[in-house]
Amino acid sequence: MAEARSLWRGGQVLGMGTPSSGGFALSAMLNLLEAVDMAALPHNGAEYLHRLIDAQNIAWADRNQARPARASAPSRAFAAAPWRGV
Repeated sequence: MAEARSLWRGGQVLGMGTPSSGGFALSAMLNLLEAVDMAALPHNGAEYLHRLIDAQNIAWADRNQARPARASAPSRAFAAAPWRGV
């Protein structure tokens, strides 16, 4: 099982590969937060949490669209998706 790899702010992020979708979701969340200066927001403040929770909700909703509702593991089409650059 290969890990999910993505780049974020100059660093490489590794996450669980298939059949887990956690690495894909993490990459999606980080990409959504790329344009937000999270360090400038008060840690655990309302806007900080709002941005973080929205990124998580969007990433998991996207993940759920990519696989059948009753599948306990990602479908073959989802598992074959390219991970680099996600």
